[in-house]
Amino acid sequence: MSIVFDKPARRYRDEKTGKFVTRKSVRETINRTGDGFRQKAGKLATRLSDGKISKVKWEREMRQLIKENIIGTASIGKGGRKQITFADWGKAGSAIKKEYQYLANFAKQTDRLSPLQIIARSRQYANAGHVAFSQTLMKSQSEIYTEAKRSLHASESCSGCSSIAGEWMPVDELPKIGDVSPCLSRCRCSIEFR
Repeated sequence: MSIVFDKPARRYRDEKTGKFVTRKSVRETINRTGDGFRQKAGKLATRLSDGKISKVKWEREMRQLIKENIIGTASIGKGGRKQITFADWGKAGSAIKKEYQYLANFAKQTDRLSPLQIIARSRQYANAGHVAFSQTLMKSQSEIYTEAKRSLHASESCSGCSSIAGEWMPVDELPKIGDVSPCLSRCRCSIEFR
């Protein structure tokens, strides 16, 4: 589904059908994107562990997955690719570069890890997409709304998220997902605006 944000209506639309979609549908799209990433990353990690691909090929393909994940989810957060500015591309590029650095360090450790550890850690890079979506969403929605609140979706949320969940505050004062809460990039919260 290709989703765009309709600023005058203050709602997301399915770009193909023109119909409005719920915030829950948007969140489910982000979750499906993360699930797809985890599946692909798990397969790549298995191929690496089984000796079917080299570490260089694994890292190159992981980098491509990371890039697609962050660009795709940040685009949805902004309201569609057509609404992305140069500054947004720069922010996405910085997030991608940061994940590439983590990946390079991880690649150096793969010889000392079990196949299950390599798979688990490879799948964790999906979290960067949720963070990119949430942070881009906050920035774009701050142009429209003045207040925001965090909503919990994890079965067990961290103390940082639990302590502020449900509390309306100025958008620029709401802690960014992935930055300050103990769960960091593993956060499953969503943000509502008014």
